Amino acid sequence: MAEGRKSALRALKTAAVLGDRVWAPQPGVVVLIYHRVGGGAATEIDMDPAVFDEQMAWLAETQRAISLDTALSRLAVREPVGAAASPDGSKANPVVVTFDDGTADLVDVGLPILVRHGVPATVYVATRHVGEQLPWPADGVPMS
Repeated sequence: MAEGRKSALRALKTAAVLGDRVWAPQPGVVVLIYHRVGGGAATEIDMDPAVFDEQMAWLAETQRAISLDTALSRLAVREPVGAAASPDGSKANPVVVTFDDGTADLVDVGLPILVRHGVPATVYVATRHVGEQLPWPADGVPMS
């Protein structure tokens, strides 16, 4: 059952990539949503720290990362959100990095990577899990 779900998700991702090639994305903001980084869980939502580091290095190099506040401020006044030049010279939408949940691995593993690359991020904390120190599935430890 799990393998079928993985295959379906891969097919969906492939279809999304192909769709972007047929219908170019509109100018705006790309929002990346992460859950865990280096938490040691064998789940799709737990990003390998080396892969996350590569992604944040690329965002820093291309200067595409902006804060959620900056993106919302620009969108609210219908100001161009400030497309950055891609390595190929084209203009690309800026990127906002977000995290859901609030697991300790974000603080222990993800935060140092974000700081090293100077990439801003917004964290949406599941306050009950953090406030009551309720464990997450797959041995996720809430941040304190």
